[in-house]
Amino acid sequence: MKRRGLASFDITITNYQNYQYYAPLYLGTNSESLDFVWDTGSSMLWVPLNSCSGCPSGSTKYTAPASYVPNGVTHTINYASGSVSGNMATDDVRLLTTLGAVNMRILGVDTASDITGLRADGIMGMSPKVSSSANAELFVEKLFDGGIIEKNAFGVNYRSFTDTAESEITLGGYDTTMVANDSLFSWVDLKSTSHWNLELKQVYYNGNEIDISPNLGILDTGTSLTLFETNDFNTLWAIITEGKSCGFSTSSGLRA
Repeated sequence: MKRRGLASFDITITNYQNYQYYAPLYLGTNSESLDFVWDTGSSMLWVPLNSCSGCPSGSTKYTAPASYVPNGVTHTINYASGSVSGNMATDDVRLLTTLGAVNMRILGVDTASDITGLRADGIMGMSPKVSSSANAELFVEKLFDGGIIEKNAFGVNYRSFTDTAESEITLGGYDTTMVANDSLFSWVDLKSTSHWNLELKQVYYNGNEIDISPNLGILDTGTSLTLFETNDFNTLWAIITEGKSCGFSTSSGLRA
């Protein structure tokens, strides 16, 4: 991690085969280090507890310290693949052990299903808004409110694992070596604040417009796939594979 300006930070992200991107946070009074997927497609920070059933065997489990205070509220997060359940709590979270902590609501997970492919220990949700039923808080907002970052903003720069430059997330602003100032941005309105929802008007392949209608798209750093509705996918698949030899795995449901 490096500090950019007065109050923004570049966090180096580990890239696992262009499949998952994750980085550490420091939790509790002992600043215990755990790795988290920084996921713009969800809104909650969850951590696997020592008691977790179904969490990946290789993940670091969290030994809850005195700063970890459950509030008696149970919650389940359902992802496109897999789910986690547990009890809401408050705890201290740090970007660095040398920085002040923000005390925020998190989910202590004691039951997980179908997340064995997760390379990190937990997930840090970074959606623009928390669902009213989630009883959670957004980490970036907490950092801003706590005076740790200068702006209530972040930027994502994910790269291929074959690149020499590292993937990064900037908290408190954006990477000015990529975009010098705000005037150079092309600003796009969100269609809703439940996710980073953008209106999609056109899709092109090999320079030609494709006749599909994907009204909305979600910018989601927590997935390595681009998802389409079935009819649109079938149209894309037919165009992309025309004249090519491609296959389909019945065991995984994946095409290649």
